Amino acid sequence: MERLKYEEVLWDFRKKEALEQWTLITDEQFGGLSRAEFVQNPGGQAVFKGNISTELPPASSVKYSGMCSIRAQPTWDWKGDVEANDITDYDGIVMRVRGDGRTYALNVQTKSVRDDDIHQSFFHTRGGPLWDIVKVPFTKFVLTNAGFLQDQQMAFPRIRTLGFTLADWNTGPFHLEIDYIKVVLFMYQPKFFSYHYLSKV
Repeated sequence: MERLKYEEVLWDFRKKEALEQWTLITDEQFGGLSRAEFVQNPGGQAVFKGNISTELPPASSVKYSGMCSIRAQPTWDWKGDVEANDITDYDGIVMRVRGDGRTYALNVQTKSVRDDDIHQSFFHTRGGPLWDIVKVPFTKFVLTNAGFLQDQQMAFPRIRTLGFTLADWNTGPFHLEIDYIKVVLFMYQPKFFSYHYLSKV
């Protein structure tokens, strides 16, 4: 009989190779002025840091600015399909982070109807010298597409990629340290809630 697993570490950023599995995206790639980097600090944790700028470049067609994001790069199987982590045995995500007082979006991409569908949840960081253990049940995610909430919600049994986004319209520096990310089995945590199954009447 297979032993029940209560957690599975997806990324341990004290391992250098974990950091190399992530990619950086900012509005600079679309003509904006925000800057960011994703590096390892002296303690071994990953650091997502930079500067958010909501200023629009002169003589540019850019309408919005002020976004920085990181995302785990997808992995591919021998058939050329994106591999996904089976998370049906777990109820949520746990992260050890140290932030700057800003609110970040936690993004999960799954095998969905559209490749650009993203399940999002948000977490607030306190700032200061202390680390936080952030617990996000899967029931706290909502399905979005291009930043818009979708009417039909759905569960996600498999994770293709995971990432973080900062786009809070506040110009200035940001700093988020990440030690690890894992999926866990929360005791007595419902796997679903009614909003997942609401349909338009």
